[in-house]
Amino acid sequence: MFRFVRAEKMHEIQRAILLGLLDDPRYQFYFGADWEDLPKENESPGWAEDAVLIQVPSANGPTAPPRTAGFLTWGIQHYRRAVDHVSVLLGPSYLNRGLGARVLATWLQYALVTRRFRKVEFTCHADNAPALRMYEQIAEVGGREVGVHREHSLLRDGQYHDRVLFEILGSEFRPTPTFERLVVADAWSA
Repeated sequence: MFRFVRAEKMHEIQRAILLGLLDDPRYQFYFGADWEDLPKENESPGWAEDAVLIQVPSANGPTAPPRTAGFLTWGIQHYRRAVDHVSVLLGPSYLNRGLGARVLATWLQYALVTRRFRKVEFTCHADNAPALRMYEQIAEVGGREVGVHREHSLLRDGQYHDRVLFEILGSEFRPTPTFERLVVADAWSA
């Protein structure tokens, strides 16, 4: 189970999480060659119009405060009723446990059904296997892989890497029973 939580100072939380992840070799590679220019204190990263924390129950029991597992960001293009650059970022201890798939399913349900966006676009680096597996699941509910942006991102190894683009149209969104089981119904409650 998880919960989406809006934070008053999301940019500060994003910055703290990013600073922690930049020290982890599993993440360093994907942040790119230009990540020395992290946002300063009280400065927004500028790459997310909207964002929520992903919080999970504490292992210390129901009365303990929840733990932040990561965050979800997205940009809204109001003039085309579309969402682009959706990003799910989870901490290392939350990877390969199905949390990313549950977060993505719950958020897609929100974006395409509740908010009625016309289109959602996702991208990830072509060599980011966990993200690719997660985004490939949208094909099961009406989405598709659109193509590859070749040599798109300069990463920390000094090389340009490909990015894969996925999309789903609201008019083609067909939730399956498997998908619906992933959706956390009360994730948006306060």
